[in-house]
Amino acid sequence: MKFYSASLLISTVVLCLACTVQATDQDLQRFSQHSQEKIKTLAGALKQTLVASMQAGGPTAAVATCNLQAAAITAGINLDTELQIKRTSLKYRNPANQPDAWERDILQKFSQQAASGVAVSQLVHTEKTLKDGQTAYRLMRAIPVGPACLTCHGSDSDIPPTVSEHIQKYYPQDQARGYALGDIRGAFSVWQTIE
Repeated sequence: MKFYSASLLISTVVLCLACTVQATDQDLQRFSQHSQEKIKTLAGALKQTLVASMQAGGPTAAVATCNLQAAAITAGINLDTELQIKRTSLKYRNPANQPDAWERDILQKFSQQAASGVAVSQLVHTEKTLKDGQTAYRLMRAIPVGPACLTCHGSDSDIPPTVSEHIQKYYPQDQARGYALGDIRGAFSVWQTIE
């Protein structure tokens, strides 16, 4: 009888753990899917705003637009769900986009993976971890440097002097220069606190 009770108890515990792991995996997959949708929304909104600004006033206008509108666009997108999103980088332009320790670690791993030949567009990391002392799902997706990025984020020879002056005016602590086509510019970082 004791053997039967112990076996039943062990079986019940194993079954409960298996169900919890499966639920956690499904929740993480769902979070990942919703995060990718949120990234697509933010990336699209930022690109649309940047392109309109470039067409209206060139790259100097785009620098001012990024400074004045990027944070507001991000905040607006963060209002509609429990998921929170931001952009971050090891070489950030805006100090508000400085990575936390977890983001810095993932960005460094992305750099190592890219150096070993993984395409920047394939660099995505999702996990359940802690954020600000609370359990959270977190996802990061790398942002590759495209041709249009070089006007504001490239080498000194890529960035026109007037654009460089505007960058310095709006971002006196700028570190986001010196990139080449295909480099990792930074990443989208998404998180959701869970109970």
